[in-house]
Amino acid sequence: MNVLCLARRFGRLVLDLLTRLLRPRCLLKASAVGGVTALVIFTANCFSAKVVDQFEFENARFEPVWPPDNTSAKKHAKGYWLRSGDPIFAVWDTFETHKTEEGEMCSFTDNSSTEECRICDLCIPQNSQPEGCRFGAATPLSILKIARADGFSDDSSNWTAISNFGGTVGEIQNSCSSSNGPFRIDVEQEGTYGIRQDPEPSETVPKKVNVLGEAKGEAKVHVVPAGQSRTVAYNLTRISSVEDMAAHDFWIWSMSGGEFLNENFSPNLRITDVKIFVGTCIDGATDCPTNAIAVKPSKIIFIKNFDPTIQVEGYDLGEMKCHSGPTNNNGSFINLLQCIKNAADTQTNTPPGPIVMKELVPTYEHLYSADSYEKLTWLVRFNTSDPGTEADADLSTPGYQAMDMNTKLIIQFTIEAKP
Repeated sequence: MNVLCLARRFGRLVLDLLTRLLRPRCLLKASAVGGVTALVIFTANCFSAKVVDQFEFENARFEPVWPPDNTSAKKHAKGYWLRSGDPIFAVWDTFETHKTEEGEMCSFTDNSSTEECRICDLCIPQNSQPEGCRFGAATPLSILKIARADGFSDDSSNWTAISNFGGTVGEIQNSCSSSNGPFRIDVEQEGTYGIRQDPEPSETVPKKVNVLGEAKGEAKVHVVPAGQSRTVAYNLTRISSVEDMAAHDFWIWSMSGGEFLNENFSPNLRITDVKIFVGTCIDGATDCPTNAIAVKPSKIIFIKNFDPTIQVEGYDLGEMKCHSGPTNNNGSFINLLQCIKNAADTQTNTPPGPIVMKELVPTYEHLYSADSYEKLTWLVRFNTSDPGTEADADLSTPGYQAMDMNTKLIIQFTIEAKP
């Protein structure tokens, strides 16, 4: 018998109560006959109707290394400097389907899954999935693409597809961080790379794919062709909080960012020249400074895991002289490809050490050892009393001019692709 009950005395109140209790399991129909509200339950059609509302990818980003190693967390960034042909990998931590019971309203804001608002993470192995969350790897699903946009604007809209992942659940699962085969791109063209919905949201295609995370599924990628070089500049900050640094006129810079650095650099790149200019620019600018005034620092120091409460003299600096002398060559006083570990000492008749290259990028010193990826802090010193390397704030005037403590300074790195 299909008709199980007839609510006569309590009318609509009973109907509403039973509707809430039974709606997830059965197809309900209500009608009013002669002023009496009837609830008809069609038991033959009981079912749980869920519709996939949206897909969500958490902590979506591009990684420069895969599979990860014990330094990988220190490498990922919102932007990369790469040698032409270096790879990046599209990765996410979750691949979620958000299913809504028909007639329910689900926000899915706190990742809590219920019978009515179910979240399935398809990055979890199938044999560990609850009922209702099991999808075969060959299940057709075309929702994502990897795309590239020219330029580095935050509102890049001219996206060109690189891949659409082939359109199956399994190929999307391959880029889960728990998997071993994320989608790889060998980068030849610079621009903004993005994990994008496919097709793009429009008036006729509602937005059903959420790409989340600090990196927002994007990376601004600069490319240096093999054998060529580019420049990048950042603003230095005057240090005045530590007594010994204030006395010695130090300016400071390190790459900003938390879990994700704003930019990171391939170990297939290296710094050649370091120049200091008067002025300001946008951090990470490749066309700055223009028509700026070069100045001569007395010393540039880079320290791993710098603690500003420790005096500079407390660090083992392992000092090298990386310069070709006091002659100004368009502001080029520091050349990391021409370093001498131990300078000549005339008092002990000690000859200078051999010329060596100092292999580092603005973020790290690549030594291929356990501490290679301890972030560098750059300290630029202007001391007019350093013998042989006296600082000069005005190269057009004879003698050594002191740097005004309020001067805004820029550090510019020349980045070369290794052969």
